[in-house]
Amino acid sequence: VYPAGSRVLEAGCGVGAQTVTLARQSPGARITAIDRAAESLAEAARAVTAAGLTNVTFQRADLFDLPYEPGAFDAA
Repeated sequence: VYPAGSRVLEAGCGVGAQTVTLARQSPGARITAIDRAAESLAEAARAVTAAGLTNVTFQRADLFDLPYEPGAFDAA
């Protein structure tokens, strides 16, 4: 569980099974879920939407070449 206002990176979110759990348990956190596979991201976004969660954003990205500045997240 992450406190409200936390910026959390979920690397390798796959189809979103853990994303939904993470977002539910930390409703005040802002979660950025990444994966290399566009198909997985689309499925994860559907799962999050179906669960009625609004604290997750999705981005196609590679864990080994992240497009974020150092310090962009509080937890990963």
